[in-house]
Formats: sequence, structure tokens, C-alpha cells
Amino acid sequence: MDIQKKDSSTLVITGNIKSIRHSQMIRESVEQCLRGGVKSIHLIIEDSFSMTSTVIGFLMKIINEEGVKVSMTISDHRLWQLLNDFQLIEMFRVQEKSSSASDNSHQLEN
Repeated sequence: MDIQKKDSSTLVITGNIKSIRHSQMIRESVEQCLRGGVKSIHLIIEDSFSMTSTVIGFLMKIINEEGVKVSMTISDHRLWQLLNDFQLIEMFRVQEKSSSASDNSHQLEN
């Protein structure tokens, strides 16, 4: 997993979010943004189909206790489904990134 800071309040996360170390990296990156004075964080999650409970809990804490506005753009529908199952779509302001290219590889040619 890798995290790139796009601007003062946007983090781009690539790779799967799956370990304690990944959770720590996300927490440290978000806290660094908050120390810079931002009151909203946007996470662009490029590849991950999951999110650790540690990350979910941390994001809920900064929303509920610190009043931070969190939003996400995710690429993998399985992560959207997970967050939907936990009823977190509205709280995390989740948007699903639409794929720009259509996949025609499964169509049969006549």
C-alpha cells in the first residue's frame, strides 16, 4: 500500500488496505493533514477492496469527536459494498469512481 498527498486535504491510497501497518500509515497521514489546519479530508482509494476496522474506527472518531468532514472516492465496488453493509456511505460521503472505459472483451463477434 502507498499513500500520496495530492493537496493539503486529499490523500491518494493505492494498493490493498490490509495490515496494522497500513492502518498506522493512513492514520499518520490524516493526522498530518489535520495538524496543517484542514477540517475536511478526502481519501481517494484506488485499489483496495477492503478497509481495516482500525481505519473505520479512526475515521468515525475524527468525524464524531473532532468534527472533521471525511469524503471518499473509491474504485472497487467491493469496498463500496462493505461500507454500505456497515451503513457508512453517508457518514464517509462515499462516491464510487466510474470506470471510463467499457469492457467489450466478453462480447461475441458474429
